[in-house]
Amino acid sequence: MSGRAEFSLEQASLLDADLLVVFSNDGDASDLVGYDQLPAVAAGAAAEVDYVSVVGLNTPTPLSIPFSLEVVRPTLEAAAA
Repeated sequence: MSGRAEFSLEQASLLDADLLVVFSNDGDASDLVGYDQLPAVAAGAAAEVDYVSVVGLNTPTPLSIPFSLEVVRPTLEAAAA
């Protein structure tokens, strides 16, 4: 299991996780019906990242790891709380 997945919008309610990092490809994740009721979103442990950040997370390098972690740091802290 890779920890990431593509799915159809009809399956959004299946996103039951402690931490959620979302790349919505120029969309707005909060437009999904029920997004604000997902456990990670309700707990403040969801981050919507931009293209640069998702590339840094998807193909980590010594330079992209610190950058990407800083982008999602507030979400990681919220998930750990």
